[in-house]
Amino acid sequence: MFGKSMVFGAWSLLGCFVSLGVSAQVFDVRFAPVPGTSPNTHDILISFEQIHVSTQLQIVLDEGQVLTVDPGNLFPLTDEPGDRFFITNNNVPVTFSNRPTLFGAAVDIDPNISDGKTPIFSAQFINVAYGLDGAQLGVAIPDQFDYLVARVPLSPDAQGTLDLFFTHGTLGQPTSVASAFTFPIIDGRIVPEPASGALVLTALALACAPRRPRRNAA
Repeated sequence: MFGKSMVFGAWSLLGCFVSLGVSAQVFDVRFAPVPGTSPNTHDILISFEQIHVSTQLQIVLDEGQVLTVDPGNLFPLTDEPGDRFFITNNNVPVTFSNRPTLFGAAVDIDPNISDGKTPIFSAQFINVAYGLDGAQLGVAIPDQFDYLVARVPLSPDAQGTLDLFFTHGTLGQPTSVASAFTFPIIDGRIVPEPASGALVLTALALACAPRRPRRNAA
């Protein structure tokens, strides 16, 4: 059972999670408008308990495009990154010491993607895993509200899906829990009601995350 609310003009999803012997970790995913940018630009914000370790993100568009996707410029390097796609560990701008570590492809969303090691960035297909490396994990701040993981600017005609897969834990068990979400993209907007709800998984059950047929980069 899921509820929706507006928070400072942003859609918010508050979920009751299916749990396998552990408490839910990501308890809020919301898509916030970005002042001074297109109405189809979304900041993806999560709220969670304990420590957020990694994000896996996949966008599949049947129509339209993700705007300003530049594989060589994935991080927000200025205070006002504007209407462009970026990923982050809640830092704007990022520096060399706090930028996300790219882990490869989002294999828990699509286990057959490319070679499993290479992220894919194109206007209609994005698949990437990123987050904290071991050194960053040692100084990670737990229990965050509205933790920014990505900005996604979409064309007004964009139609498709957004998949998110998060891993969490404590310093002693850095990937003990995972949460998975699927959201539809309709007319350039990420719809806050998820298509398949949320799952909370133990590390032993990570292979049970939602799967999507293999898609090649456009």
